[in-house]
Amino acid sequence: MAHDRYISPFSTRYASDEMQYTFSDDNKFRTWRRLWIALAKAEQKQGLDITDEQIAELEAHKDDINYEEATAREKLVRHDVMSHVYAYGLQCPKAKGIIHLGATSCYVGDNTDVIIMREGLQSAGFKVYGGVNAPYIWLKTPDNTGSWRFFEQLLYEVNVVGTPGVGFGPSGEGYLRLTAFGEREDCIEAMRRIRMWI
Repeated sequence: MAHDRYISPFSTRYASDEMQYTFSDDNKFRTWRRLWIALAKAEQKQGLDITDEQIAELEAHKDDINYEEATAREKLVRHDVMSHVYAYGLQCPKAKGIIHLGATSCYVGDNTDVIIMREGLQSAGFKVYGGVNAPYIWLKTPDNTGSWRFFEQLLYEVNVVGTPGVGFGPSGEGYLRLTAFGEREDCIEAMRRIRMWI
């Protein structure tokens, strides 16, 4: 089974190769690993007993996802995040004790959703801000469209809801705020609809 593209009837008919990769398992799980590396570096900086050697080991295996081990483990534990922690730990025996240290599943799940939404909007040609260390993305409205007008266009023409930026003050005019607090499939569908609309 290919892991480098998102598969659904919508993606196989309408999505570009770039958009399919953006929402693929490869991108999702590589993003998880980048987040675990960032977490380890931050914890090391705060004084936790994490070595440069452990971080280097994590970085050496950040892109080679061992799907077979993760899939086999998930059949036992019924938890995708813990299955991938386990599989990554098999590749990084010196670092296995620090992978996901002190984090919840939401750390990788929610942050990955925001990062993927950001990448999807960028690949559709939008200028976006935020989405890094925050669950919100600020989308620059195209062609100087007002934030309320763009909100209405997305709502009535695309069936996607955001928040008009002007509602956050005058500096928000010309932007729309999107969130990744919804379900992953809903975020993927919203990005697909926006991409098809433009």
